[in-house]
Amino acid sequence: MKRYYFIGGFIFMTTISLGQNFSDTFFRTDYLENSKKQTKLLRDNYRCQIYPLHTPAHPMSKMLLSQAQTMLDLIKEYPNSWITDYVSTEIEAINKGKRQKAYGVNAQLTDSQRNLLKMVDLNTSISIKVKYKQTNSATQKIEVKTLSFYIVVQPDEEANYPGGAVALQEYLIENVLDNISDTDLVHLKVGRVGFTVNNHGKIELVQLKESTGNSKVDQMLLNVIKNMPQWQAARNAAGLWVNQGFELVLGNTGC
Repeated sequence: MKRYYFIGGFIFMTTISLGQNFSDTFFRTDYLENSKKQTKLLRDNYRCQIYPLHTPAHPMSKMLLSQAQTMLDLIKEYPNSWITDYVSTEIEAINKGKRQKAYGVNAQLTDSQRNLLKMVDLNTSISIKVKYKQTNSATQKIEVKTLSFYIVVQPDEEANYPGGAVALQEYLIENVLDNISDTDLVHLKVGRVGFTVNNHGKIELVQLKESTGNSKVDQMLLNVIKNMPQWQAARNAAGLWVNQGFELVLGNTGC
């Protein structure tokens, strides 16, 4: 009788063990498959792109800036219809490497504001702040509010990668995305590399602006930018070749 108990117990324990092994294998396989699917989805949606420095600010050429007479000339979406009671307007820009400000009283640009816009440096940002009065619908009190927006001074003809946007994206996929392992990809932060295409179309001033958290990937990004083929340089309204700033963004958000 004891022998039967022993055999029955052995069969019972063996069944549990086999069942446990099967369960572990099943769930491990399922986990690995889901992990692969998630990694593939991440890779498919991962972006590595190059943007002009004006993104996401509103781009505008020096020629158009020099012709501006009102706020509406600077930004098409300017809310002329409901900003009527002005407090002040402020334009801040860089002229000959120095940051300067010019003030106004309404949507019509003053002489000082127009002069500043004519002299603003290429590839720099312009900050515009409009202070106005508005009645609070809940309290019926008049409040002073500020509307802010930014413009970046871009060349009249932007720099171009040889072969265009499609060729540039192929270059980035082959030299960046295809060289990052799935393990590294999962843990990377958003990385940014700034650089300039000079007036001869050559790459210069390459710098890491935001680390991916992986020093090897950071160095790869720097090398990929430094080793890019020569671009066609940007031009101004007079047809002269000029510098233009760009930024490489690697990540799965906002790039």
